[in-house]
Amino acid sequence: MINTALVKLLCAACAVLVVVIAGEWWYWGRANGEPAGETNTLSTDYQALAFPQFQSDRPSEDRYNDLVNRPLFIEGRRPAPEPEPDLESASETSSETLDWELTGIYTVQQKPHILLRRIKPLPDKKNHKKMPVEDEVDGWRLVEILPDKAIFERGMGRQELILRKPKQKEPPSRRRPLKPPKSPAAPKLPSPASK
Repeated sequence: MINTALVKLLCAACAVLVVVIAGEWWYWGRANGEPAGETNTLSTDYQALAFPQFQSDRPSEDRYNDLVNRPLFIEGRRPAPEPEPDLESASETSSETLDWELTGIYTVQQKPHILLRRIKPLPDKKNHKKMPVEDEVDGWRLVEILPDKAIFERGMGRQELILRKPKQKEPPSRRRPLKPPKSPAAPKLPSPASK
């Protein structure tokens, strides 16, 4: 069932809207000084202007760096000479102590292994390590694995890492196990002989 009156009303409304849109288009063209229907073309008659050159009176960056490096309150204003690092002492002090902690001991194919974690994590290095006996970390060689510690040697030095066990939680409170309720005993029926 098509309502013909409604269809005619909708067609009339569409026709009115088309007329309004055409009127706005015509009015816009008149207001901008263009005849309706012509497209606006851009003129290519322009001159490219040169950008102004920026000239700074400030000194170059190299001179600035020299100025910053000169100590302000030292006579002569020259940077203090940096001491040359002693490579032997630097290597000894860098790993004089083992900066790892023992976090676990386990076995793989009947051979003991340990888990180490770096005490102070470094962004560019591995902070966890798994290793068997005779393996090295930071110049320290793992010589023995015991149930609660690992022993490292380096030259004449010896260091033990003790396994850090987590604090055990308190055992749950002792409760009596729940027993199933007793089922009531069946009532005794009088025996046929007692009648």
